[in-house]
Amino acid sequence: MASVESLEIQVDVNQAITSLQRFQQRMNSIPKSVTKLDRTINTLKRSFNGLSRIMTSPIRAITSLRGALIGLAGAFAMREFITFGATFGREMSKLGALTGATGKEFLAAKAAIRETGRSTAFTATQAAQAANVMASMGKSAKAISVELGTVVKAAGATNTSIDMMAESLASAQNTFGVTAKVAANVFTAAFVKSRANVERLTHSLRQVGAVAATSGMSLMETAGAAAFLMDRGREAGQAGTDLRNIMNRLVKPTRQAGKSF
Repeated sequence: MASVESLEIQVDVNQAITSLQRFQQRMNSIPKSVTKLDRTINTLKRSFNGLSRIMTSPIRAITSLRGALIGLAGAFAMREFITFGATFGREMSKLGALTGATGKEFLAAKAAIRETGRSTAFTATQAAQAANVMASMGKSAKAISVELGTVVKAAGATNTSIDMMAESLASAQNTFGVTAKVAANVFTAAFVKSRANVERLTHSLRQVGAVAATSGMSLMETAGAAAFLMDRGREAGQAGTDLRNIMNRLVKPTRQAGKSF
């Protein structure tokens, strides 16, 4: 019969053999793990290569789109430039026909128009259109070159289109015989101090201007009276009509009294 010591040794040996076998099994599994890892890496490589190809296509597409957009913007800018040149040329031809100006006077007006486009918020084409409005109301090319700057300043101060301001000032000048500067000051003051913006005041003056001027009233007095009525709720046209009726009633008795002598 084996002794207790020999049994204990046998147990220890058996445990050692079992541990060795387990170690060998783990060692044997390493190549399989390495192979699995290689497969995983290769799969990842293929995935990244596919992703790279997928990403390359949009990048190429974006690059192509960018090039197309740049080309389109360039074409649009060129078209706008050509359109601007053609429109400006037509406006200047129209100005020459309206004023009959040639030589230095026409060149001076053209220079004033170009300077407006260069140094203000208005374009040269807009300035040329305003100049044509002035010309259609009897302004000469020389007067336009002198007064256009005043029109531009008044338009900017009253937040009004340049052609609207050109018409309003020229109309007031023709009716009341004032300078462009005086007319601009009246319209600007009315804009700042009342409801009578340029459009409203112009509309009101159409109704009353001729009668007021004939009656001896100044542009400032007439505009002030119209603005007074508009501030109290009268519409622009009605304010001018009311003033005209009042003036007609005041003038009529005077004329009748004059006839009695």
